[in-house]
Amino acid sequence: MRAGLPVCVFDFKNDYAEKSFADRHGLRVHDVNRHGLPFNPLALIGDDNGEVRPISQVHELSEILRRIYGLSASRQAHQLRSAISTAFDNHGIRVDEWYEVERLKSFPDFNEVKTILEAYDRNDGLLASLSPLFDLNLFPRARDSSSKFDEFMREHVVLDMHRLPNDLVKAALSEFTVVRLHGHILRGDQPRELRRLLIFDKAWRVKDSARLQELAREGRAFGVGIVVGTQFPGDIPDELSGTLATQLMPGNQSVDQRRSVLLKLVGSTSGPEAQRLLRQMSMLQKHEGYFRNQQHTPYVLVKTEPYYLRD
Repeated sequence: MRAGLPVCVFDFKNDYAEKSFADRHGLRVHDVNRHGLPFNPLALIGDDNGEVRPISQVHELSEILRRIYGLSASRQAHQLRSAISTAFDNHGIRVDEWYEVERLKSFPDFNEVKTILEAYDRNDGLLASLSPLFDLNLFPRARDSSSKFDEFMREHVVLDMHRLPNDLVKAALSEFTVVRLHGHILRGDQPRELRRLLIFDKAWRVKDSARLQELAREGRAFGVGIVVGTQFPGDIPDELSGTLATQLMPGNQSVDQRRSVLLKLVGSTSGPEAQRLLRQMSMLQKHEGYFRNQQHTPYVLVKTEPYYLRD
C-alpha cells in the first residue's frame, strides 16, 4: 500500500475490517453482508481477443455451487445450469455461441435466475438449498455493477465477510470473487513485476478453488502477489502451497499440524533432522516460527514483530 498498489483482502473473521486497523492502514471496508458483492458474477469477461462463450461461465459457476452446497449432479445442478442459460437467453445471448463482449448490451444477474427457478414446476429443493444466497440480496442488479468492479480493482479494500450467515455462503461468494478476479487480471499485459496484492486469510474456505490455484501458478507473470493464511497448514493442498514462493510457519500446538510443517520443511516426519525440529517446535515461543524462500533455504528460525509494535 505504501507503494500505491491495489490491495484486496478477503476477511472472514473481522481481523482486517476492524475499524482501528482499517483506518490506520487506509483500507476501505466493503461489508458484503450489507452491500452484497461489488460485481455481477454473470457479467461476461472476454478473453485476450475480447470474445467469450458464456457456456463456460455457466458451467463454472454452477459447479462451484454444486460442490459447496452438495447439490445432486443429475437434477439440481442441471436445473441450475438450465436456469442460468435461460437468463442469458432472455437477454438475447445464446450460451453456446461466441460473442464480442463489448457488443453485448446487457447481462442477466442471479436475481433473474431466482425468478426463473421459482417458475419451475419442480426445483427438487434447489431453491431451498440456495435460499441464503438469494434471500440476502447479495447479488447486485446487472445494471449497477459493471463500473463498480473496475473501481474495486484499483482500491485498497477489505471484503468483509464475517457477518455473512454461514461458511457455505462465505465460500460461495469468495469463489465467485476469485473467478472474477482471475478473469479480470489474466487478460491484461504481463509486466512481470508486482502490480497488486490479494490476501486470503482463513484460506481453508477457498482451498478447493481451481481458479485460485491457477491464479497462484500464473499470476506472477501478470503482476499479482498472493498471500494465503491459515491456522492449520495441512488444510492447504500441495497444489496451492507449492506455488507460494515465501512461506512463514509459526509455532502450532497441534501434533498433526507440526507433522505437516515437518513435511514441508524436510520432506519427512522421521529421521534425525525431523526429530530435532519436532523437539524445537515444542519449545517455540509466541511469534516464533520458520521462514523460507529462495534466499533462505532450506529454512531459518525467525521471530516476527506484530504489526501493532512496528511503529
